[in-house]
Amino acid sequence: MLFQRSGAMEFDGTAAKVIELAPSAATNAQSATVSFAFNADKVSGSQGLVSKDARGSTVNDGHFTSYIKDGTLHVRYQEGSASKTLTMDGIKAHTDYDVRTSFGDGQVSLWVNDVLADSAAFKVDWMDNKEYLQIGANGWASKSGAAGFVAAFDGTISNVGITEGFNTAAAASGAAGGGTGTGSTDADSSTSVAPETGTGTGSSVEDTGSQETDTTLPALADIFELDGPMEFNGTNSSVREFAPDQALQAEAGNIAFTFNADTVSGRQGLVSKDAYGADVNDGHFTSYISNGKLFVRFQEGDASETFEVGGIEADTDYSVSASFGGGKVALRLNGELAGEADFEFDWLDNAEHLQVGANGWTSKSGEAGFTDAFDGTISDFAIATGSAALSDDFLLL
Repeated sequence: MLFQRSGAMEFDGTAAKVIELAPSAATNAQSATVSFAFNADKVSGSQGLVSKDARGSTVNDGHFTSYIKDGTLHVRYQEGSASKTLTMDGIKAHTDYDVRTSFGDGQVSLWVNDVLADSAAFKVDWMDNKEYLQIGANGWASKSGAAGFVAAFDGTISNVGITEGFNTAAAASGAAGGGTGTGSTDADSSTSVAPETGTGTGSSVEDTGSQETDTTLPALADIFELDGPMEFNGTNSSVREFAPDQALQAEAGNIAFTFNADTVSGRQGLVSKDAYGADVNDGHFTSYISNGKLFVRFQEGDASETFEVGGIEADTDYSVSASFGGGKVALRLNGELAGEADFEFDWLDNAEHLQVGANGWTSKSGEAGFTDAFDGTISDFAIATGSAALSDDFLLL
């Protein structure tokens, strides 16, 4: 299994519900099968389902997207300036559809409800696909290698999986099947410019017409990871912001990352899951640097616990591990315990957006928004969650 997101995911047609995941080398495959189920609340207009795409024909290294548009399911593969779109008509609202689509060995195919709906000869692979993966939106208007999407979905998507190999999710139910799909080859005519994600607002244009505005990003199951270095330039466009995810509503957890700041003057957010106002401080968390000091703050109601470490220098790597659970909070810096306190804190009711590379503490509770964009590099970001029966070894990871 190259990727799996189990269970039912609810979407409401807004950017806040879209799940967007950074590129991973795990999905770089010669052949693969993408499978998921969906049930749309409406089928009018264009709504993205699962996408690993970006704009422009010069960067179409194995681009993939799936969406419904006015009652037709579309699955598009692109390689260079060529593309192949598989389709199936007759998609209805409030109806379950199981989708399986595969590429490999010079072939692309689409099955719906275990019936072959469309198939065509087309050479494509994901060996060089470095695009973000979206669930519940269409990434085809984003800048290559950057976050961003359009056409947010309204309905339910369940059990998204990517497996290596052609038609590996389940056996095909025959060499041919029903549906009205016809494969079509056409050049990619994407020319629109989409802003990268920042504060969760923006507009993008699809290949063949205007689309609704959507942006923002959310998270994984009980371990959330962003591998590798992420570059930030002190502007909102480089900030990574993820919508609230119930998977992170936990009794205990550990937030780990490494940062290297280009400057340590002023205030710059690092990792934050915070909002404005003491009356909504249900497990609020934020970390930031300010004039050469690192601050990590935990808040519960009108009480808070803040750890402070001085001597932070520019162009220097710092590994941060902030933990909570079992009535304690703790901070480790470069593997050394920098602070520990008795403090009742959890994320069970934290419904705030998660920011990487900014500070969310001025946003309205439950809404996107941030300040203090970071200038530098944040890498190897991960959140691990668990129960309150937390061992000391875990607390001080």
